[in-house]
Amino acid sequence: MGLTLFCPLLDPVPTMQRRRNVARFTVLGTTITHRGSPRSRLPGAPIPRRKHMSQPALTAADYPLSVKRPELLTTPTGKAFSEITLDGVMSGDVRAEDLRVSAETLRLQAALSEAAGRPQLGANLRRAAELTAVADERVLGIYNALRPNASTKQELLDIATELEEQYNATITADFVREAADVYERRGVLADAD
Repeated sequence: MGLTLFCPLLDPVPTMQRRRNVARFTVLGTTITHRGSPRSRLPGAPIPRRKHMSQPALTAADYPLSVKRPELLTTPTGKAFSEITLDGVMSGDVRAEDLRVSAETLRLQAALSEAAGRPQLGANLRRAAELTAVADERVLGIYNALRPNASTKQELLDIATELEEQYNATITADFVREAADVYERRGVLADAD
């Protein structure tokens, strides 16, 4: 799953039903109910767009972006996709940090996945987009903290708060909070000493 967080006790593809501002997710046979407006924050819900962020409308016909819409793709350092060449690597114009995926590219891939009818993949890519701002070592630490019996509920809630406040990773923070609740119901949280 790359940079997306995987939680062993949560289905990677939960089912969802939505009726009148109530969404129900079925996760490993447990139903999670979320009450709120259809645009309120649900695990895997799209990131609200900031005014300065514009994203073109994509359809399944735009796949693959590198071939059909390369002008949309940039590196985290701002280089255009077309600038990433072997000659650029050999001359030193393209460096290792230019080869990482950007958050915007992941959001574009998420929109493309959703347009192709794959909302779960889109949700994973949106979490990955949020996590590009988090250091690799911290992502691995969070991953390890999500293992059964590795963390207390408070430790997981603290991670969710950190993700939200330090990195504006609200979708991933909601995911970690959901994991904490499921772990509590399943009895697989670490003992608080």
